[in-house]
Amino acid sequence: MRDALEITDELIRLQRAVDAAFAALGEWDVPPAQWSAERRQEWEERWETYRVSVRTLAAHPVMRRAAEERSYGRIQTALRRAARAVTEA
Repeated sequence: MRDALEITDELIRLQRAVDAAFAALGEWDVPPAQWSAERRQEWEERWETYRVSVRTLAAHPVMRRAAEERSYGRIQTALRRAARAVTEA
């Protein structure tokens, strides 16, 4: 029998960082082809922050184990719920 994977405060913190970075990407009001160089640079910086936060979460030992056990989706869903609950509390 497999051990249960625990959602820790650290994982919740990492998920909240991913959520915040994703929210910071925002929506486009004009197509990227029409962006100024400054706007494109700002967006690229926010994209890099998002990319790093996602990779940091995925590299966490619990998430790596979940991927190995093919339970990543289940754990990710539970983690997102836990992060939302902390944010809403």
